[in-house]
Amino acid sequence: MDLTRAIICACVAATIGAASTAVRADGGSVGPGAKDHDQEVGTSGVSNQGIGAPGVSSQGIGAPGVSLDPLGVVRTLYLSAAYEDALAALAGLPAGVDDDQAEKLRALCLLALNRTDDAQRVLARLATRKPMLKLGEAESPKLVSMFRAARAQVLPAAIKALYSAAKSSFERGDLAMAVAQFSDVIQLISENELTRDAALSDIRLLAEGFSKLANQQLAAQNLTTSPAPSGAEPPTSEPATVRSAPESDSETSPARAAASRTEAAADAAVIYSADDGDVVAPGVIDQTVPKWTPPTVGDYRSQTFSGVVEVIIDETGSVVSVSLVQRLNVMYDQLLVRAAKGWRYRPALRNGQPVKYRKQINIVLHPANQVTDQSGRPND
Repeated sequence: MDLTRAIICACVAATIGAASTAVRADGGSVGPGAKDHDQEVGTSGVSNQGIGAPGVSSQGIGAPGVSLDPLGVVRTLYLSAAYEDALAALAGLPAGVDDDQAEKLRALCLLALNRTDDAQRVLARLATRKPMLKLGEAESPKLVSMFRAARAQVLPAAIKALYSAAKSSFERGDLAMAVAQFSDVIQLISENELTRDAALSDIRLLAEGFSKLANQQLAAQNLTTSPAPSGAEPPTSEPATVRSAPESDSETSPARAAASRTEAAADAAVIYSADDGDVVAPGVIDQTVPKWTPPTVGDYRSQTFSGVVEVIIDETGSVVSVSLVQRLNVMYDQLLVRAAKGWRYRPALRNGQPVKYRKQINIVLHPANQVTDQSGRPND
């Protein structure tokens, strides 16, 4: 069938919409014998939406002056078994047409012509461009099955490309875009068929770390731009140290007891550090840092990372607070913080009494190609 003639037939079919052979406006089947074709397209059937609609140009279809929906024409040709003509119409679609729908129709036409390899290439191209796309049950079962197979093949490469795009967004400061892209990477890798891929597991670890860092930076930006409440006083980093007044000979025993209790309360409130010469520093019981295993992607295996973690140790030797004074990298930081919360010490002493103490530990992560301790040995 000549393409121009096929298009004119489609226009005539649209004009005679009330007839039994016309495309039904409610999305039903087209005339006698259309049932088998409708099963390939899916339960949604064929709609005449846009066919004959004013203002819809036929530019690129080959029928000047005729107003109709380009994809509607392709569907009509497909359901009329004019597969070659439908493919020719798809090759001349105007800009702005839904590319996803066009690719699905192209694959259906190729399948109808027994050009399975060509259909697989079309679906692989669609899956590469839209890795998050999944075809629903309303589509042709054969088309859905082939798309799943094609998507499974191209998804690892698509994930790597999406991760690179997310990292670029993060590096140029487009944090909102980076968070969304990293989220897509994590979601795609979380699919059952990909969870056993070691390389993708490394990418997932990186994506989770970058996503968390991007969210933290976004939160910090929001705090910076938020106006401070009027009349609010700036917070103090540490409780004020209470010092008791010198005792006099005239003080009674109850007064001295009260002063002693005041000083004890002061010791409980203040947090000492290495700057306090009259305090014995805590002794290490368990200060094990997590093992550093650089991921196989990127240049992490050849770099040295260093940072500083700060812990506050209470009067029992337990760690009650952990913070990173200097971060190492997004993958190791959370492991380090989690481990530091379980560290144990002999408590710091002042005048023989246990006191709270602020301790900083330097951490160095060596490159994987160096024959050194890879556990991130602390340098106090």
